[in-house]
Amino acid sequence: MDAQKKTAISRTRLMLQEPFFGSLAMSCNLKSDDNHSTMYTDGKDIGYSPAFVEACSVEEVMGVICHEIAHIFLEH
Repeated sequence: MDAQKKTAISRTRLMLQEPFFGSLAMSCNLKSDDNHSTMYTDGKDIGYSPAFVEACSVEEVMGVICHEIAHIFLEH
């Protein structure tokens, strides 16, 4: 499964399983970025390495998205 589809599925599952994180994840743009090795946030949006996302399961991507969302709302 390609990274774009996997991130979309991950956000959808977050909406269903973890609505708090899911709604916050839906308010962020997810952008592919080959210049980083994992996932990151700039405080507003979430960037991801396609190779990293493709190597992870959907559940792992969901967890990393939640992690990045926490950075945003805790202003880290």
